[in-house]
Amino acid sequence: MDIENPVIKQEFIKKWRSEFGGNTFENDWAILQLGTNQFVTNEPSELKIRSGVIPNAQTIILSKKTFTIPCRVFFIYYLTQRIANQSFFLEVVDDSGSHYARFNLSGTSNTSAIGQTANSWIVSNDASLTIPNSSLYSCLELDLGIDELKFVSKAIDSIVTRSVLAIRNRKLPNPNLEYYIRIRVANNSTPPSSSTDLFLDSVSYQSYELISADIYTSRNSQSISESLPVAVVNQANISGSVNIADGGQSVQVTTANLAANATFTSGSNNANGRNTLTITIVTSSPGTLYVDQSINGSTWLFYPGLECVAGVNTFDVYLNISSYRIRYINGNTATSNFAIYTKGKI
Repeated sequence: MDIENPVIKQEFIKKWRSEFGGNTFENDWAILQLGTNQFVTNEPSELKIRSGVIPNAQTIILSKKTFTIPCRVFFIYYLTQRIANQSFFLEVVDDSGSHYARFNLSGTSNTSAIGQTANSWIVSNDASLTIPNSSLYSCLELDLGIDELKFVSKAIDSIVTRSVLAIRNRKLPNPNLEYYIRIRVANNSTPPSSSTDLFLDSVSYQSYELISADIYTSRNSQSISESLPVAVVNQANISGSVNIADGGQSVQVTTANLAANATFTSGSNNANGRNTLTITIVTSSPGTLYVDQSINGSTWLFYPGLECVAGVNTFDVYLNISSYRIRYINGNTATSNFAIYTKGKI
């Protein structure tokens, strides 16, 4: 990342699509580096980046909006040619540049790409990908979870399903960081024989929590089909434990007082199909509430804290993943009255 040319974060996002019309480029993207004789042009409905033929020239474009993992990031693009000595990168990257997942479009084949991922600069094995013809518009997707990265492709304006090209489970980007979308065009030290244009029709992002269903045939299949939301009507129970009628029972998590600056951490709890947790904190002194979430009850995602004042505090927290735990960090005054209560909701 170019620390001499920092990007001001506009906002944290759960869904977003940039189609490069009007002022979209200026509002959503920043040019961190413009290579010698390389050009960036905002066409009427797409972005064009020209590689030029200067050795080692590199252009870097970064989204101003940030997001977290798990997520899906989509690139609809095409290249005018594929020749030696130049590379095009479509990537998700953290502020340091050391955590990333990306498509590397280099080499001379229109149907080849490399899938790459790294955690703190420690890289996984490259994935050799067979993609739709890159000289025609197509979609490449990074389906990035906390335990798995899928490199996915799909033909544009087609009824065929999305296709998983490769999967990586090791050396994935840290899920506790914030991420950007980055576009890079780079020439090698040996210059390419002619200039190539990268066209981006759109770039988009979607948080997992906005996906309406998470069904095995959709998320976990090698040939992913699109799942449909399912509504359950006039049923008293789901799986014998989730009661839709009463919205769940209230649970007393703890009533033990805390010393100054002490931390309470609950055990791991299963969401049991519920998507919202109402948490009530009764405390005599201020502190901070955290709801950590996990896919397996051992590796935790850390979400921003919720400030609590002396008295009664109630929060509704969206449960993105199957397990959660409660953490409360007390302020610098020991509590004389303290309790945590939770109630799950559909």
